[in-house]
Amino acid sequence: MTMLAVSGFSARKALGDALDRLLLI
Repeated sequence: MTMLAVSGFSARKALGDALDRLLLI
């Protein structure tokens, strides 16, 4: 995996975690 793919994946995961938290509230 390239660095760009890894950073893109982590960014998407962080965004998903944030959305999950918003939905739980």
